[in-house]
Amino acid sequence: MIYNRDFDAWAFPGGYNEPELSWQENAAREALEEGGVQINPAKLQLIGNVAGKNYVAKYANGDTTQLFTNAYLCEEWEAESDTIDTTEIDAKKWVSARELATTKLTFAAKAVWEVYQQYRATGQAYSLNFETK
Repeated sequence: MIYNRDFDAWAFPGGYNEPELSWQENAAREALEEGGVQINPAKLQLIGNVAGKNYVAKYANGDTTQLFTNAYLCEEWEAESDTIDTTEIDAKKWVSARELATTKLTFAAKAVWEVYQQYRATGQAYSLNFETK
């Protein structure tokens, strides 16, 4: 988990897509930049996504962004370092599934956590729609 100062809560590594990279390559890039975890993009498994008209981030500086999240599961990584992008992230830590229930999460991290739980329960990718949330 990474501590996102913009939302004063813990989140999963994530960010904007670079258009020349695949979804998996972007996810691996963000894991490295924000969490210091080096992942082979081919090892990422899509477990679901989050979207909808009410899935919007409102930043402290006043910016508002429509979000779309692909959630990937990674159970094997190549390396880890203590290096993180300190322009956005204040800290990082590994958190067990049990700890997540009591961890202060960003709204987007709560959505990804819901996707993960649905995936674990069904074994199927899960789409979370924020049309009515």
